[in-house]
Amino acid sequence: MSVIAVKKYSDKIVIGADSIQVRGRSKKEEIKLFCDEEKHIAWGASGDCGESTLFDIFLKTHNPAGNTKKEIYEFFLEFMKYKKEFNNDKIALENNYLFIFETSAYCIFSSGHIEEIKENEYEAIGAGFQEAKTALYLGHTIEEALKATCANNTVCMEPITIYEIKNNKIREVK
Repeated sequence: MSVIAVKKYSDKIVIGADSIQVRGRSKKEEIKLFCDEEKHIAWGASGDCGESTLFDIFLKTHNPAGNTKKEIYEFFLEFMKYKKEFNNDKIALENNYLFIFETSAYCIFSSGHIEEIKENEYEAIGAGFQEAKTALYLGHTIEEALKATCANNTVCMEPITIYEIKNNKIREVK
């Protein structure tokens, strides 16, 4: 349970996430966003923590071949094959991902569907996606959208983490 949101502007991409990790009836604070400044990658996932950990390990030794929708799709297909080695034939994605590579942002759904987030578009995933998308539709920033979501959704919580990707540089802004 969580919320992760992204918005693409003409000169930057902003991605943010809450910090809840839920298991059964328990919860704890957990960072949901990851970045690799050298590879120009930032990402967040909602769903299974084990798959997120495996994806983070996969990223240490694998890179997308390029920055097109097709190349990102092929990169996630490669991850699914990698995942299968660890999970006895469990090849399908369990998580939804927001994935930023260089100057592009993508949403990869557990169904395998992939969407590129274009300029002035936004997307959100996780249990709080509806609240976040509504706030973004109303013109709020990623930070405002995530704070509103955390205030109104019982399975989302602060603190929030926000990265800004601009000129191929990633910096944490909150």
